[in-house]
Amino acid sequence: GSPFNVCIAAQRLGLPVKFFGGLSNDMFGQELYKYLEKEGVDLSLVHKFDKPSTLAFVSKTPGQDVQYAFFKENTADRAINSDHATATL
Repeated sequence: GSPFNVCIAAQRLGLPVKFFGGLSNDMFGQELYKYLEKEGVDLSLVHKFDKPSTLAFVSKTPGQDVQYAFFKENTADRAINSDHATATL
């Protein structure tokens, strides 16, 4: 998502970047973590959760509008709360 992409872009511009957010322990979360790590983003503020990753699907049928489906209820990225933020300060 957007915060993920902004972190990578800022890191590629040479800025010091830390990612603060929740990532899942599922295979999607593990891949996202590895990708940020490969890009050199500081992951010391990442919180990992035993909740699923948010999923987004896009469908384009010829002659019709694009359709989107998001599955984001009870997911790792939404598990971050003020307690997590306070603990990082």
